[in-house]
Amino acid sequence: PPPPPPPPPPPPPPSSALAPALSSGLAEVWANGSFSDCRLVPRSGEEFAAHRLVLSARSEHFRELLAPTASAVTAAAIRLSVDAERPLVEAALRHVYLEAPPPDGLSHEELLALRELAGLWRLPSLLHATASRLVAILSPANVCATLREAAREEARAGLAFAAGGGGRGGESATSSTTLLKQAAGAFAAARFRSLLQEVPGEVLALPAATKAWLFSLRSASPLHLLAAAGSSGVMPEHELLAALLGPPHSCSLSARPTAGSPFAAASPLQVATACHRWETCQRLLDAGASLHEEGEGGGSLLHAAAAAGDAEACA
Repeated sequence: PPPPPPPPPPPPPPSSALAPALSSGLAEVWANGSFSDCRLVPRSGEEFAAHRLVLSARSEHFRELLAPTASAVTAAAIRLSVDAERPLVEAALRHVYLEAPPPDGLSHEELLALRELAGLWRLPSLLHATASRLVAILSPANVCATLREAAREEARAGLAFAAGGGGRGGESATSSTTLLKQAAGAFAAARFRSLLQEVPGEVLALPAATKAWLFSLRSASPLHLLAAAGSSGVMPEHELLAALLGPPHSCSLSARPTAGSPFAAASPLQVATACHRWETCQRLLDAGASLHEEGEGGGSLLHAAAAAGDAEACA
């Protein structure tokens, strides 16, 4: 048989002038509303002229909402209500048309609300832009609210994934959530004690998983830190111990940090014994720590306690 015909040549690369021309055109139709075929209506009732083609090209949310078979598409020009304040709807639309970053001067609460709108409209680039702006204004007064928002976003992303609702928008939301969580976590962990003094209610109101994660960021050996100093009052010690032993932390009861650590060559139980934290010792034993592990000098912890004449430790 004759050989198959060669594949068609690839299309020529787009003109280098095309992207600037498109950007200029989008800026013009955004500014004057020409050829608009839909209206977006925020809570205030003031309408924004928009274009189905632009919205659908930039947002999976609008691509689904404005599909020809969608129930909302019933007239030549349609009105869509948006449950958000006018400045935030305008900021989101400016990002759609102009790739504009969040406007300067937005408060922490407004940035969180804009981020929620970006998630609803599935605008990955705006999600990352709001995350970067939130990281830039982190403070002791808002870091706990930022961590709570990150925890909510993680929960929503997990539910969407479980329901089969993944996709590019969901992946980007998770990526920007991780950026936000890691930055806020590092900020809070570095100021852990001062936050407990300045905004104790905010810290204690964090989800238990977030508090355990924050505690784990304070040390390369969080279980040893718990054995030495307790939970710092951030949550009941037995709950923190259970969290650190389980995923995602999975701390080991037999781990012995290497040289350079303040807990070098000691297990969590040895640290708790050395600090005379007997209730913690009992919790570690109940969790599976070995009473017969060797302490300094080769003897067991029980031998060490007996040699020191510590009756309470022996008991």
